[in-house]
Amino acid sequence: MRHFLHENKSLHEVQDEAPLTPFIACIGNPYQMDPVCTVLVEKVPFEPMIPLNDAIHTWFLSFYIFSLVYPEECCATLEFIQRALLSINPNDKGTKMAKRHGKRV
Repeated sequence: MRHFLHENKSLHEVQDEAPLTPFIACIGNPYQMDPVCTVLVEKVPFEPMIPLNDAIHTWFLSFYIFSLVYPEECCATLEFIQRALLSINPNDKGTKMAKRHGKRV
């Protein structure tokens, strides 16, 4: 979801390794107060270098802009943020979680 670029790694190298899902790449020290970031969607930079808080906002909205489902490893957390904190509540049928196949026990 987020990757800090090391001094010896370029943005192009991170693009090659990035997942297809929306991804935040930050340049600089992960402990600095305001790192400069970009959002990659399907390995393509979506925005120029922006502050981390703008990158998080763009990252979250990119799931809606491109009609993507949340990554499986964090879908419940992102669904909670969407509904409880941001008050984005889709219709009863709508969700950004991947559909589960099979029977529930």
